Amino acid sequence: MCTSFLFRGKDTFIAMNYDNQGKNLKLAPYREDRFLVTLHSLGKDRPLFGIRNDGVMVNQQVVDDCEKGKFRMGLRTMDTSTFIGKMLLKPKSVKDIDRYLQKHRIVNPPKISLHVMVACPNQMSYIIEPGRGIIPFSEKEQYVVMSNCPVSDFKKNGEWNGMGVDRQLKAEEELAKGTEDFTVQDAFSVLKKVHQTDERWGTEFSFVYSYNENTVYYCYDHQFDQIHQYKMKR
Repeated sequence: MCTSFLFRGKDTFIAMNYDNQGKNLKLAPYREDRFLVTLHSLGKDRPLFGIRNDGVMVNQQVVDDCEKGKFRMGLRTMDTSTFIGKMLLKPKSVKDIDRYLQKHRIVNPPKISLHVMVACPNQMSYIIEPGRGIIPFSEKEQYVVMSNCPVSDFKKNGEWNGMGVDRQLKAEEELAKGTEDFTVQDAFSVLKKVHQTDERWGTEFSFVYSYNENTVYYCYDHQFDQIHQYKMKR
């Protein structure tokens, strides 16, 4: 399964381990205004997660099922994959994201339950959980973590339950130790501690984004000693 987080110090970092079952993802061709990883599905490359050059990251991760969030069609209703595409390919300004979320209902794609992180370095961030709700995070919060357990359930009852609780707690534990001088290397250190080697859900792609540098550092197949760079322009 996947783990992602945002951490604020002197720089803001956004990071993710993408844990997958098959080699069907790829890095989109270079563009100065975005970093985009796609998933090949139904004969088409579809946005899976990415970062805009204003620092907004949008992703989706598996989460425990929620009946109320199951796929449906309707006015101002879209599934998580469509939402990600709109945020990354036809981006709304950071200030418009909250208003957009208020006007639209986000549901799951067919046959799977997902939740979405919208991480913004200098504005409100959000975790969107179809059928459960939208959890806002203030720009003053030092870190935000999302694995595969429902965040909204924890907000309601104060207990973590479901998939990925061990990774959720481990990432939070490590980030709680973070200082103002947190670095790219520190972010990768956290990813290393929650990466997966399971044959079914192995970590296939990891990245750390530095807002100050506007650069994504990434590697494949938890090869953390082979880091590549992707520089964007604002």
